[in-house]
Amino acid sequence: NKVMRKYLINSPVRMTHFLGEAAVECNFLVMMAEGSVSFARNPTHESFQPEDAGFYTPKAKTDYLYYLTGRLGNIEEHDGPKFRGRGIKQLSGRENYGKYWVYRGWISPTSFESTWWHPSNPAKAPKVTDPQWLSINIYNAIDSGGWYWTAGAQDNKFKTINLRITSSIIDQATVQAVATAINGINRTTGKPNHLDERLKETLWAQNILLDDKK
Repeated sequence: NKVMRKYLINSPVRMTHFLGEAAVECNFLVMMAEGSVSFARNPTHESFQPEDAGFYTPKAKTDYLYYLTGRLGNIEEHDGPKFRGRGIKQLSGRENYGKYWVYRGWISPTSFESTWWHPSNPAKAPKVTDPQWLSINIYNAIDSGGWYWTAGAQDNKFKTINLRITSSIIDQATVQAVATAINGINRTTGKPNHLDERLKETLWAQNILLDDKK
């Protein structure tokens, strides 16, 4: 509730979309860090274990989490898994972590240069030494999602996703617009990933937060 008030997710319709998306992104608040395997098939995998002792680093470079290498500001060898999706909106990439760390005052905006990955230059990159702060602290996990909703979505031109929610009812068009703002479009399907699930969970949230329309 505190985070939703903070980021002006302050109407039942906005809350419904925020929670419906979160249900898919973090598996109903169960999974605060993206894993190397399917959580449903192997929930005890080491990539899902608490990161209290430090952030998870896969043993093999063939690990799934290396798919993020070279994307979103990830330029060093293990940046992909280091900056894997974490929190209620699965914040990903050194670029997004750096921005959020600046926002929270954990690093200075003058401690790195915005051109650190054009071309790659680790010396100019933001120094985020404890990315697991987003998975082991409840407030950080939720707040990072609120921040991303408001200012972190590249596919929404870094504007608040609240602007995508113009209808007073929950419909597929708006769910798709919100999902696109969060995750972009899958080039193969032409739709956001897991669109059917996002619609299902948003409708579930609607049944709790909105008046019965029947």
